[in-house]
Amino acid sequence: MKLFIYELKKILNKKIFFVVLLLCLAINGFLLYSSQNTEENSIRITYSNEYAKMLNSYSSMSLNDAEKQIDNELLAYEIFSRLENLAQTDNEELIENYTYELEEYKKNNPTAYQKAVEMSEKGGEELWKNNFLYDISQQIEYINSYPDFIDQMYDRAKAQSASSIFGDENSFSYKNLYKTANDYSGLKNTELSLVNSDAFIATIKYSLTDIFVIAIVLLICVYLFQYEREKGLYSLVRCTKFGRAKTIISKLVLLFALAAVVSVLFVFCNFTINTFLYGGTDLSVNIQSISEFRNCTLKVTAGQFLLLFVLAKVIGIFVISSFFALVFIVFSSSAMMYLTGLGTVGTEYLFYTLIGQNSFLNLLK
Repeated sequence: MKLFIYELKKILNKKIFFVVLLLCLAINGFLLYSSQNTEENSIRITYSNEYAKMLNSYSSMSLNDAEKQIDNELLAYEIFSRLENLAQTDNEELIENYTYELEEYKKNNPTAYQKAVEMSEKGGEELWKNNFLYDISQQIEYINSYPDFIDQMYDRAKAQSASSIFGDENSFSYKNLYKTANDYSGLKNTELSLVNSDAFIATIKYSLTDIFVIAIVLLICVYLFQYEREKGLYSLVRCTKFGRAKTIISKLVLLFALAAVVSVLFVFCNFTINTFLYGGTDLSVNIQSISEFRNCTLKVTAGQFLLLFVLAKVIGIFVISSFFALVFIVFSSSAMMYLTGLGTVGTEYLFYTLIGQNSFLNLLK
């Protein structure tokens, strides 16, 4: 324990460590904010509170009632666009067509028509709602189609197993088909909900953070392993009573602990920034409520999935930390340490981005 505390103090006494950590957090936060705060996302960000209110309103209804009301709202926006087109055109043929269409709307959908007229009188101040209504309608369509998606898994497996490629009942391919169908069968009665998943998705997809975490882990390795070598203390430490096993254990435990804390800290900051931009995500809903995770077979909530995501990040940084530690111990040359460590990470990144999913080189990833 004393060795662990000593190693910890050695890190904490380095002001440059905290400077680099805060700098990386600031740069990462700025880049994340810049990547999300785009013209494409401007409506999502500007009216995030209104979107949350709309979701809460429609979530309190049955899906059928919500779908009918949204369809009526979307129709009102469509009629509004016809009214605007009519007001802006001088083409007699178009005027005749628009007039006929509007008369039909007025006769068959008086409620939507009246709402469109009111919108036109206000100058279309709430056109941003159209985007959110469409998004919610897509979510409802997805929720309604999910049970069919699950039911069809077994039918797909049966159809594929009839082909010669998967026909052998003892083959891995054949067994995997039905195992996949069985994995999905347990999700048939999964309850799906309307959810604002923008912050959640943005956090999961943002991968630039990993580079900053790796950079900080590399700095920690420098302090834990390179510092004593540069001071000429490496040989002296190794020949002391606890200079080998207990020393390396304390260094590795501290390395893993700090790597885990840094990794969790960055993910937390990302989620906080995205929540500030897009509004909160209800982490109590099942992960399958988010259409991007339709193929997920885990029976977990969005919050539990986020914890698993963080755990996966931590395990990944453990592997990278172990590799860096090995490089710093094996090589005595600083240049070789950095070239080998960063070169390997860079090569792995290229493999990950350039090798296709079905490539025979996939193992290299």
